[in-house]
Amino acid sequence: YGIALLLAPANAQLKQAEEAFKEVEKLNRFDGPLNLARVYIAEGSVNAATDALNRALKMDPPPPAWTFAWLSGEVAVLQGQFEIAEKMFRSVIYDKTEERASRDFDFSRDYMVRNLLGGALFDLSVKASLRGDDERALLLLKDAQHEFETVIGIDPENNTAFANLRDIYSRRAEFAKDSKESEWFMAESRKAEDHNIAYKPDDN
Repeated sequence: YGIALLLAPANAQLKQAEEAFKEVEKLNRFDGPLNLARVYIAEGSVNAATDALNRALKMDPPPPAWTFAWLSGEVAVLQGQFEIAEKMFRSVIYDKTEERASRDFDFSRDYMVRNLLGGALFDLSVKASLRGDDERALLLLKDAQHEFETVIGIDPENNTAFANLRDIYSRRAEFAKDSKESEWFMAESRKAEDHNIAYKPDDN
């Protein structure tokens, strides 16, 4: 019931979802505070989301490591802590554990978290550029590009990935060694923009 309320259009029923998840928490289930964190993230309430995640982590049994990492990464993004966010999102996609293997869990095709990872890498690249560390900025930009291109391989109509690739190709044109390479990246940026427009949901 709480999840249905959480997923209601335009976050119209977040308060009702919050009340539902508080009842779940009273039953000493990690689902309660874990999903409360999702509500607070949607509201932009960073401190409340952090507190809810900490309460979930103290429960027995604790929440799945991958879900906790995903939500912790989302909170870190809201706080501007992109290094932590990148670490959390990367663990969801790339960690190999005995538990995941025994349960046959593979999150490598989770394009939503991969988009979040790419976004964190892009933000880190921008930070590196502002510090004058162009070498690191370019490496992070390439990593972000890889993540978004992987998303397109999974979901060929993912407008979020195309929107980010548009910006990445444009920035890579600035790092190009010559005009020919720069022109190629700008052409790729325009292609990504065309795809983004084609697949973007109608704002109306």
